[in-house]
Amino acid sequence: MKRRTLLFGGLGMAASAAVATFLWRHEDRGGPHDLYFSRLNELLKRDGPGHPVLVIDLERLEHNVDVLTRSVGAEKRYRVVVKSLPSCRC
Repeated sequence: MKRRTLLFGGLGMAASAAVATFLWRHEDRGGPHDLYFSRLNELLKRDGPGHPVLVIDLERLEHNVDVLTRSVGAEKRYRVVVKSLPSCRC
């Protein structure tokens, strides 16, 4: 096989892959946030520390753990794992 044929074949395959990726990409289905996240976003913009932060809503977390407990049932065991990350209760 000639080097030129191999080179053009490789370029053609790369171009085909790029076009296919562009055509098959998922369209943006974004929309406005619900009221909870809109208020949280405004609060962080107004009073936030000015750098990225992780916000944990403890009430929602506890509710989700309760839902998990009910869905798993008493016959199965589960474990909630908490990562050790620097944080503050602000």
